Amino acid sequence: MGVQEGLKLVMATSGKGFLAFTVLCFVVAVATMLDGLKKESTMALLGGVYLMHCGFEYLISCIGNAAAMVQSTSKQPFALTRLEVLLTYANGCVLIFFCLSMFVEGSERLLDNHQTPQSVILILLQLALHAIYETAINKGMYLRPLSARILSRCLVGIMSLVSWLFVEVFQWYKMDVGMGLMAAVMCTWMVWPEQRRCAEVLLQKAPGGLRGALDKAVKEAETTDGVLEICDQRYWSIRPGEVIGTFKVRTREGYDITSMDPTIKSPFSCLLTSLTVQYESETVSSIRQDLSLLAPIPPIP
Repeated sequence: MGVQEGLKLVMATSGKGFLAFTVLCFVVAVATMLDGLKKESTMALLGGVYLMHCGFEYLISCIGNAAAMVQSTSKQPFALTRLEVLLTYANGCVLIFFCLSMFVEGSERLLDNHQTPQSVILILLQLALHAIYETAINKGMYLRPLSARILSRCLVGIMSLVSWLFVEVFQWYKMDVGMGLMAAVMCTWMVWPEQRRCAEVLLQKAPGGLRGALDKAVKEAETTDGVLEICDQRYWSIRPGEVIGTFKVRTREGYDITSMDPTIKSPFSCLLTSLTVQYESETVSSIRQDLSLLAPIPPIP
């Protein structure tokens, strides 16, 4: 698929407001960062960087939705997924880099009392864009209520608004730097779990917290009648929150694999998105051959 066809597919799967919302996000983000550079406002710079991060996050999710439509016909079905995860990881790394840079620069500005308040219009635009993203665009199943999602998404904008009030009304210029330092730490803390999950996908590792549950599921599956052992286990993440696995099951001769398969896979149903099982029947002749390879026990003198 060429670039032009890919762009058409992204536009078709993302709706009519995709282009307008993305462009508006980037324009407001660039304007906010330029305003922060001009007025030496740490909070404005960080607010612009965070809005830019959210814009790229939305763009990457749209690309992922379009990639899911062609994934079933692709010769490499997980290549597009890994590209989406790689872009998400890179987007998070850029945000963390800017947060650390803003933290260092903000620490140097703590003694500077000559800052001017940032533009309140840009702050309100940031809040509006974050609210629109959560209410009208970022659709799906969530564990948290809508109000909590809007609050977490708009938290950086709310901190910018509080900083503007303190600088404009009370001339407390250090509030801008203080809020900027807090926002830098908060953004890093919010993006870090997603970075860890993306790293697990790129390194083809299963989530560390899932290891104990998988071991317990293996022990339960090994109690199935006719199963000798489960070996050659391999688990890895294909995208954050989706883990697939494969292993080999050695069975006794004469047992029906078809009836055993649902019982063996049942403990993994809530842990893995997909499970591939290879069965190997252990015949009586092979057991005798294995025993014949054992060295004879020498007689007791």
